[in-house]
Amino acid sequence: VYTLQLKNHKMVLWNTYTTRGDIPYSSYCHSASVIGNYIFITGGYGSSEGLYKLDTDKWTWKKVTLRKSRLLPIRNSHSASVFGHHILLFGGLPIGRYELDVINLKRRDCLTIVPVLEQLENTTELSSHSVTVFGKKLVIFGGCRSNGRCNTVLILDTVSPSKFYVRKILDNKP
Repeated sequence: VYTLQLKNHKMVLWNTYTTRGDIPYSSYCHSASVIGNYIFITGGYGSSEGLYKLDTDKWTWKKVTLRKSRLLPIRNSHSASVFGHHILLFGGLPIGRYELDVINLKRRDCLTIVPVLEQLENTTELSSHSVTVFGKKLVIFGGCRSNGRCNTVLILDTVSPSKFYVRKILDNKP
């Protein structure tokens, strides 16, 4: 694990930390989410199923066991955003459709929300996009589809961390 120290927006020093525990497989195109002193990693090329947590106080990895839910699918080029004590995983490959997985870290379970997909007729998979949480909205931009690049803005409103509905689909024309 490497960290970069910045001072006045300039690179100062790279640090290397040795980690121990349930170290995840090497991967790329995975996601990382920060909640408190923990970094959560999921997916990526070369990865295994599941969710891994890095305790940045002890530099120790632990595989997080989710109960009462299916295993997280292996995916890459997806996005992850933090919403309270939830991690929202959206899209990616090889899912092949707009799928939203909501990981509840307090209950240690995962819910797949497919109704979002049903509101997006005639769409194809989305990967390599960006996502951010803005208030109670999940804002998704760009990425790739099987038919090329995408510059669509998709806004999902949250009724709760496990209920979303499509608010807007904005197709930006170049």
